[in-house]
Amino acid sequence: MDRSENLAIRKQSNRGLEVIHRPSALHCVNITSSFSFLSSRHIGDEHCYIVPFENTADNTRQPDFLDYHSWSMAYTRRYNLFLTEIFKPTAPTPAFIISPDDRALIMARFAVIENLVSDGLLAVEVAVLTIHQFISD
Repeated sequence: MDRSENLAIRKQSNRGLEVIHRPSALHCVNITSSFSFLSSRHIGDEHCYIVPFENTADNTRQPDFLDYHSWSMAYTRRYNLFLTEIFKPTAPTPAFIISPDDRALIMARFAVIENLVSDGLLAVEVAVLTIHQFISD
């Protein structure tokens, strides 16, 4: 580890967060663990530390598109890895970073929503909110 990585880790430790450099095998195979490679993680899940920011303009909370990103953990002998890929819907919505484990489910759900929009059964605005919801689930 270099100096800047050590400083970042010390900073988080000083804030009271536990830093685990090498998670145990039990951590990695326990599906409820933040280190598990058996399930995807996403921003806002029960293992995340979230810093809330006030909307100083009008105090109405707007959708935070960062909340919809996900990832998976992977481990090798030398490295702990975060596995991600980019998912770019064709709808008017930003690209998302998703766990490769979630790709098939997200693509299938998106295809259904896209069909509902093209058939006129679902408004685009509702479709965008629906996409955000299922990515965060």
